[in-house]
Amino acid sequence: MRTFDAIMFGIFKRNRKYFAHPTAVIDKGASIAPGCKIWHFSHIMAGAVLGEGCNIGQNVVISPQVTLGRNCKVQNNVSVYTGVTCGDDVFLGPSCVFTNVINPRSAVNRKNEYLSTHVGNGATIGANATIVCGHNIGEYAFIGAGAVVVEDIPPYALVVGNPSRQIGWMSRAGARLQFEEWDTDGMQIAKCPLSGEKYLLQDGIVTKFFIDTANLSQIEKAQNMGILDGVTTNPSLMAKEGVKGTEEIRAHYKKICDIVDGPVSAEVFANDYEGMIAEGEELAKIDPKITVKLPCTADGIRAVKYFSKKGIATNCTLVFSVGQALLAAKAGATFVSPFVGRLDDICEDGIGLVAKIVDMYRYYGYGTEVLAASIRHTQHIVACLEAGADVATCPLSAIEGLLKHPLTDAGLAIFNKAAEGMK
Repeated sequence: MRTFDAIMFGIFKRNRKYFAHPTAVIDKGASIAPGCKIWHFSHIMAGAVLGEGCNIGQNVVISPQVTLGRNCKVQNNVSVYTGVTCGDDVFLGPSCVFTNVINPRSAVNRKNEYLSTHVGNGATIGANATIVCGHNIGEYAFIGAGAVVVEDIPPYALVVGNPSRQIGWMSRAGARLQFEEWDTDGMQIAKCPLSGEKYLLQDGIVTKFFIDTANLSQIEKAQNMGILDGVTTNPSLMAKEGVKGTEEIRAHYKKICDIVDGPVSAEVFANDYEGMIAEGEELAKIDPKITVKLPCTADGIRAVKYFSKKGIATNCTLVFSVGQALLAAKAGATFVSPFVGRLDDICEDGIGLVAKIVDMYRYYGYGTEVLAASIRHTQHIVACLEAGADVATCPLSAIEGLLKHPLTDAGLAIFNKAAEGMK
């Protein structure tokens, strides 16, 4: 054992990018990112991929071709088998179980029949839960302790029992959401009691709204409606409000941050890497809510990677292809902004691009959120929601358009007439 310890300690002295206990076994060919911690008697097999900052508890097995995103926490006595991929910030509770074959037999080799399971960003799987293979867990879903999952779980869903059943919805911060009616089309709204983030629910899909403007009165109006989750801006929107000069622009961003509870995208003006870094670092100092907005160029992707390593949120903008979205995600972007309206303007399918990016991110387990941008009208919002976008950023007029329906107006007129007759 002393010889083993000496060998292991020698390895870790040469590689200080991550920590591993001397009893941990790490096979040649395993990929372990900086900041990971691997504790007693755990085995990371060849072909496994661990993202930055993962914490692997005791007696854990990570099998070949398993991918864990950034900052995943795997508690004691968990075996993550081939076929499983996890996004960022996934929590796997003690002794939870993943299967990878539906009908295992000791005498029958079924290695070519493994079924895949994907666990979305921020999802929690409770202690002793079982995830039957071939089913996906949506982002920020919450699987109760001991549950047996036998079907796909929607994002933000709270499920318990054997077999699992949905009993509610959870926020990103891990609080139960209480949805209330917002309009006559069945849309509901909830506010996280821990973070203040607001969520919209319609047709079994939870989403978020950002407003795309630098106009303070419009931002205040959307905030007062109780449905605003964040703000996106750009140089054109700032100029439209007559905001000029570095100090005036930064003061305006601070005013926006003081109004809203969620992220505020602040775009750099520079086109070169060094300039983006310098501007982005100054923008990030304005307020913790600031998300540095960077163009999807070669230097922009480099800057996204730089800020990702420093823990500064980024929004990779001007995205018009799946390939660009892939590069942004690999660099660690917090958000990626495909421009729906501008693609529609040249007879391409903007909504189709959103759907393709969503599918790619969920299949490969990328943690980047899809922020649908260049939204021109209310139907764009609905279509982006149906395509699975995490966020839609749009003008106030498009958000207010969701409230408009002729039957609502007609019904209100009838109620008002009846009310007058009762006076």
